[in-house]
Amino acid sequence: MTAGQPPYHPMPGPPPGWTPPGQPQGAYAWPPYQPPPRRRRSRWLTGGLPLGLVLLLGGCGVAVAAFVTSIGHSIKPAQEAATAYAKALGDQRWGDAQAMLCSQDHGVTPDQLAAHYADPRPTGYAVQGVNVTNMNGTVSAVATLRLDTADGLSNTTTLPLTKEGDTWHPCP
Repeated sequence: MTAGQPPYHPMPGPPPGWTPPGQPQGAYAWPPYQPPPRRRRSRWLTGGLPLGLVLLLGGCGVAVAAFVTSIGHSIKPAQEAATAYAKALGDQRWGDAQAMLCSQDHGVTPDQLAAHYADPRPTGYAVQGVNVTNMNGTVSAVATLRLDTADGLSNTTTLPLTKEGDTWHPCP
């Protein structure tokens, strides 16, 4: 490099005074650099997507609540029937327990219930679970009962229940 000479540049500009053909002398040859326009965020992403997710989750919550409520309404009457029967056995009300039985078990007498459940004497009970099924239009249930006895032991048994009309009845 010699004195008075401009430094080397890998992409030298046009020589001084040069203008592209068709341009008036001294006119600016290239348009000034402008950055690309900023992209706007899509309204779908900023508003629609979160709103859609909230509506979807809310709909799922409503569906789960409706399902749980319908299950509770179908199990509760069967559970109440099993509890009433277990309470009658625990209180040694054999006639009341016999009156609760389903139509196919009305041949069981209160004395037969007493002979089966009275020794050792029941002192408490717990309904541990109820499973309701609907098989080809026939609604039935099975309750798991725990009967506590005077000798300190407990006996866990399953109690079949049938729905006759609108009422649940135990069918041991």
